[in-house]
Amino acid sequence: MATIQWRPEINAMTTPQSYWIRFIPRNVLGKADMAARMAKVLPNYTEEEFRTFIDLHNQLIAESLTNGEQVTEENAFTYSLSFTGKLAARGKCEP
Repeated sequence: MATIQWRPEINAMTTPQSYWIRFIPRNVLGKADMAARMAKVLPNYTEEEFRTFIDLHNQLIAESLTNGEQVTEENAFTYSLSFTGKLAARGKCEP
């Protein structure tokens, strides 16, 4: 098993100075790469079928978020909406 690569970086938001950990990826994988890996593990399905499964997975997450739901994948990720903006006095909103 490979180790995780990282380096310390200065946290510009703190006084006194502190650091945070910056993750350094070894490689960047896309949908096709992941589908190929999945097809090796489960050879009953083709890479194209796995690409379709990945697309459907992402579509269902997007639909859930649009419906105001949060999606949690156990021991992995939580998908939720976030908002960025500035609220002015009296409920006026500025983007």
